[in-house]
Amino acid sequence: MITVNVPRESAVADYLRQGGQRGLRRAFELGATRVRAEVELSGLRGHAGTGLPASIIWQTVASSSASDKYICGNADAGSATSVADHGVLERDPFRLLEGMVIAGYAVGAHVGYLYLCAEQPRAAAVISDAIGIARDEGWLGDDILESGFDFDVQLRVGGGAHICRETPTETADFVPSPQAITELFGHPTVVDDIPTLLSVPTVLAVGGSAFARVGRAAAQ
Repeated sequence: MITVNVPRESAVADYLRQGGQRGLRRAFELGATRVRAEVELSGLRGHAGTGLPASIIWQTVASSSASDKYICGNADAGSATSVADHGVLERDPFRLLEGMVIAGYAVGAHVGYLYLCAEQPRAAAVISDAIGIARDEGWLGDDILESGFDFDVQLRVGGGAHICRETPTETADFVPSPQAITELFGHPTVVDDIPTLLSVPTVLAVGGSAFARVGRAAAQ
């Protein structure tokens, strides 16, 4: 667990003690194709508007020949899961970031955006701190865990309209689409809700078949 008042050494140690980064390490061992296969076996579904299996969403973006792809974590306060998201974002930000890295690795994306509304200032502070710690620990950035894979996450705080787009005033800012697959800056983008991304590290750590037997509840 991490909060803005917890020393980073304790936050890192706590996360690793709870099995943090085990899913990501296994993902790197398996390779992107087998990671997507594990997610398919898990039966994990997204809730970003369509309820499609996450494996279909990921495979669609992975199959694109586009030079750039993105992962968007949607913590919009207006989403159906937002009430639960608030607490989890503050309790377990490292697991969310790990899920975004795994998703990026699986589809060939190297940048992720985490979208929060302005009504979530404490969550934004915790996530911002966690991103900095993750970069320092080698969990984000270049050559993550000496895997050769590069991925970084940027936090975006906005007003909450439901469309993923560039804004005329801030080129790098956007608000998420309710669609599970969309385009950000003209490139294929996976849009996943927070519960889905939080489940991803567990899917990889225990295996897709095992996750399917116990379901998403085991990852919360």
